[in-house]
Amino acid sequence: MLKQLGVFRDTFHNSLFKPAYYQNITVFSFWFSVRYLFVLVFITIFLQAAAICIVLLPQVSQFPAFIDAFKTRLHLIYPDDLVIHIEDGVLSLNKKTPYYIDIPELQDNNTYNHLITFDTASSPAEYPSFHTIILITQNEVVYPQQLDQNNEYHSAPFQPDERPFTVEKDSYDQFIKQFEPFLNWIAGHGFLILAGGLMLIPLVTAVIGTAWHMLYLLVLSVFLLIIAQLFSVKKDYWQMYQMGLHGLTVPIVFSLILGIAGLSFPLVFTSSFMLWMVYVLLKFPTHSPKV
Repeated sequence: MLKQLGVFRDTFHNSLFKPAYYQNITVFSFWFSVRYLFVLVFITIFLQAAAICIVLLPQVSQFPAFIDAFKTRLHLIYPDDLVIHIEDGVLSLNKKTPYYIDIPELQDNNTYNHLITFDTASSPAEYPSFHTIILITQNEVVYPQQLDQNNEYHSAPFQPDERPFTVEKDSYDQFIKQFEPFLNWIAGHGFLILAGGLMLIPLVTAVIGTAWHMLYLLVLSVFLLIIAQLFSVKKDYWQMYQMGLHGLTVPIVFSLILGIAGLSFPLVFTSSFMLWMVYVLLKFPTHSPKV
């Protein structure tokens, strides 16, 4: 393990600071370069996840109280005297509509005034005017495509072929109680969840991130090959691709630093990668730009 960490450290240092390292990089196997990129992506994501966990760590001891409050809120949110009935794809309730279910958190919200609105006389097209997160009409449920804006929405119609059902306070409470064992488990295993997330999330994300970088590099390697030919650098496409796997070290590290600083610029990843690779190619001893 220590030897492998030493290999990664040296490869990382050479890929980031030594353009001459790229001249003989193809003596390593292609999969060595892929493994290096995966470990690099994993470490960068792990560092970001660890920073989030450090922020959340003081809150773990408050998980039980938070879960208890959440369970109480779930039970209280449904009105005691509300009865909802759906039959043949048509909703009816024992209240005059529009009928609202609200939560205190939405009192100062600029987009939404209500959590749920029942209005059997409305249509999905009227959804934005209700300023509600969920609109339930006579025939469908309407909800936002993105939670931070209500001008785009989806709708899910009630199915007429489904059997009739009725929801009232007691049945709602029984439904919520089915999830309480799971919520109780979360309350008692906050540290385990945090530690598991710290390892699992970076691992899964690193697999996806590495695959994305490799697909991204398939295109950029074409431009690198053209530049290499202009500089009379005799490398084929897959050799340039393998060099690019190491060259991604620069934009990955640069983007991480910018993220820590809270800065962002358009095309910074691609531009920093291309500039670094052009600099690397300029350092090849055989380069002689064609004009």
